[in-house]
Amino acid sequence: MPTTVIRGFPSTHGDDFPLNTTTLIRHAARTHGDQEIVYRTPGGGWDRYTYADAYRRICRSGHALTGLGVAAGDRIGVLDWNTRRHFELYYAIPGLAAVLLQMNLRLGSEDLGYVVNHSGASLIAVDESLLPVAEAIAPLLETVRGWIVLSDRPLDEIDTTLTPLYHYEDLLTAAADHFDWPWIEETSAYSACYTTGTTGRPKGVYYSHRGIYLH
Repeated sequence: MPTTVIRGFPSTHGDDFPLNTTTLIRHAARTHGDQEIVYRTPGGGWDRYTYADAYRRICRSGHALTGLGVAAGDRIGVLDWNTRRHFELYYAIPGLAAVLLQMNLRLGSEDLGYVVNHSGASLIAVDESLLPVAEAIAPLLETVRGWIVLSDRPLDEIDTTLTPLYHYEDLLTAAADHFDWPWIEETSAYSACYTTGTTGRPKGVYYSHRGIYLH
């Protein structure tokens, strides 16, 4: 890699405009709002909603996370399958300049607990079907101050030892469907993924907004 960076003649291309992941979903909702997203349901079936509908929920998620104290630089874990709620958090968390910690379901409890502690995650969103996994690692965690359960069932029907426990759908219901997303310095991390630790402890890779936007 070159050791010196030189500056040529300035462009008029608007390159001072930061590349943020939120720009992608805003464009999809604005330009292709009627386009449908097809996703699996917890029961194994299929359902769909539009980009416009998804974006409104992502905005609500932004409000919900902010209300829980999520701020720029915070790491927020997601322990979930490939669901629509995971899709929404994929944009909402980085949209606040926080970091989406992708929690690898293939890791054992010891390594998964290490990942959460190493990242310094403060909140974890967990699918109801994965509550036993979350409960197994909870005693190992040092920085987590709350849990968000991802479920269609009401909170009073969910049996878990995790505390404090928030309900994702309840949080969204109470939130507005418009959010004024900040502009984020594009080299900021949007997501963290950890290796499986085959040669030692898992190792974190923090991807930038710029990197995923260009990807």
